[in-house]
Amino acid sequence: MPAGEAESTVARQFVADQKAHAIPSLSAIYKELQAPGIQAFLICVAGPDRGRGMPVGAEPVTIGRGAHNVFQVHDPGASVTQAQIVWEDGRLFVRDCMSKNGTFVNNARVEQAELSNCDVIAFGDTRILVAMG
Repeated sequence: MPAGEAESTVARQFVADQKAHAIPSLSAIYKELQAPGIQAFLICVAGPDRGRGMPVGAEPVTIGRGAHNVFQVHDPGASVTQAQIVWEDGRLFVRDCMSKNGTFVNNARVEQAELSNCDVIAFGDTRILVAMG
């Protein structure tokens, strides 16, 4: 920029996201993981349900837009039943439920994948962080 010429900037007014939930602290999540029977915690870190989470025990957890799901999301990019989280032989898996746009783990499209601590499950605008104790 030549000397003496003013820099032009584009300012954007901040608009608060009134629908977003506060994301629980890591200490709150790890406290949940200490509860009997809880083996993992799913926390939505992006998308319309940001901040919502739930503990995962031995029972399968279905995720999707439909009210029948254990973890219902409000993402128009999600299928009615998007995916299922299941424990098998002491290992945690995510299975795509034949969703239209796919389920991704750490940016790779999967039909089924074993999950580890800090993996990210993605579909539509939703990103779900997996925390394991």
